[in-house]
Amino acid sequence: MKIVKRILALLLVLLMATTLISYRNQSAVPGKANPEEGPAEEVAASAEEIAASTETTGGEEPESLATEPEIGEETPADETAAELSAEEAAAEEDTDAAPPEDTVEAAAPAYAPEYLYPESILDLSPADRAAAMGLPAPPELDPTSWELVLANSYNSIFERRPQYGSFDGTEFDLRAADAAASFLSAARDHGNVIPRRGYIGYEVQQETFYFPKVWGTSAWAAAQEEFGPGTSDHQTALGFDAVEGTWAGYDLNSYFPDSEVGKWMVEHCAEYGFILRYPQGKEAWYGTACNHSGHFRYVGVEAATYIMDNGLCLEELLYILDPSRLFVPNMPRY
Repeated sequence: MKIVKRILALLLVLLMATTLISYRNQSAVPGKANPEEGPAEEVAASAEEIAASTETTGGEEPESLATEPEIGEETPADETAAELSAEEAAAEEDTDAAPPEDTVEAAAPAYAPEYLYPESILDLSPADRAAAMGLPAPPELDPTSWELVLANSYNSIFERRPQYGSFDGTEFDLRAADAAASFLSAARDHGNVIPRRGYIGYEVQQETFYFPKVWGTSAWAAAQEEFGPGTSDHQTALGFDAVEGTWAGYDLNSYFPDSEVGKWMVEHCAEYGFILRYPQGKEAWYGTACNHSGHFRYVGVEAATYIMDNGLCLEELLYILDPSRLFVPNMPRY
C-alpha cells in the first residue's frame, strides 16, 4: 500500500512538471512576456513537500485529501447553499403574498359624501337618524313617492311635468287638487284668503321670472330672489301661495303666518296633508325661500303631521328617511 502511495505521489510530481513545461512553451509565443522561474520552482517545491508529507505520516494521506468527498456526495457548503436558496425562495413567496386582511384598505365607494353625511349617519335606520336629531321615529314613508318630490335651490327636478288639474282656478297636481280645495275652503271660514300661484312650468319659471332678474341685475342677485328653472317648488304642482285679501287686492309684503287666517292655516294644514314649505330658521336646508311667506306644500297627511308636529321642513324629513335623496351644501350637524 505504501509503494502504491509513493507511486501516486511521483506521478503527481511528474504531472505538475509537465504542466509547467507546457506553460513555459506557451509563454514563449512572440508578443508575450516570459514569466519568471519563481512560480515553477514554487510548484516543484510544493510537489516535493506533498511527497515528503506522505512519507512522514506513515503513508497516510493528508487530512485535506482524505476528507475530499466522493463524486455525488453533498458537502456542508452545498448543504448551506441549498438552505439559503430555500430561505430566499420562501422570502420571495412572502413578498408576493397578499398582506394581512387588517392592513388591506377598503375600496373607496363610487360616491363618498362623508363631508355631507358622516358614514355613521348613512348606516343608521330612519328611526336612529331621527333619534340622533332628538326626534321621535318617523312614520313608514317612501322617500321616492310623488308627494315627497323635492325641488329647491340645491336640488333640481329639471323639466319634470306633472299631470295637473286645478282648484279654485289654480293649476295643481290632479292627485292633490281635492285636498287643496278642502284646505282652502276651511281656511276661508277664518279670513279672506286666495291661492295666488300654483303650478309654474319650467319654461315660465325661466323666461318670466329668472332670466329677467338675471338680465336686470346679475346671476348672483337673481339666485338670492328667484328660483332657477327646475328648482322652484311651484314646478312640482304640489304647492301654492296663499295671500290674505281678495282678487281685487291683497298684501304681498306682510308675513302671512302672522295674520289670523295664516295662523289658522299653519296650525291645521297637516290635517289636509299640507305643510308650511319655508319655515323661518331653516334656510340652511332649503336655500332660497319662496318670496311669498304663505307657501303651502302638499306632502300627504302622515308626512305633514310628522313635519309640523316636530317643527321641521321637508328637507329634514327626507334627510331622516334617506340622506342620499338630497344635497345640502351646509349640512347642519347633530
